[in-house]
Amino acid sequence: MTSRCRWVEFNPMVKWDYDASQITAKWHGWIHYKTDKLPKDDCAKFCLYSCCWTQCWLLPHEENLSGTDKAFYPFKTTKDHIAVWDGCSVSTRAAKANICRA
Repeated sequence: MTSRCRWVEFNPMVKWDYDASQITAKWHGWIHYKTDKLPKDDCAKFCLYSCCWTQCWLLPHEENLSGTDKAFYPFKTTKDHIAVWDGCSVSTRAAKANICRA
């Protein structure tokens, strides 16, 4: 009888700071019970990862970096539509409206 419990033993250097994105894509099928073959025993995966053409476009595995200082932050391309009022300046809305009418 085969046990249906599978787990990952993370590197001791990671300690308690681990998540599922640290598991590479090769192991996805095995860890989710899609197959009982280990990646090294699966001929199709072995051929895929050993092919030089595949290595040209297949990016190396990278864990999820959300919540860290290495997280992706998109470049801001729009200006803020709302500005905080400082209490001293006068509204320029009427001046802009007069310019548009002229």
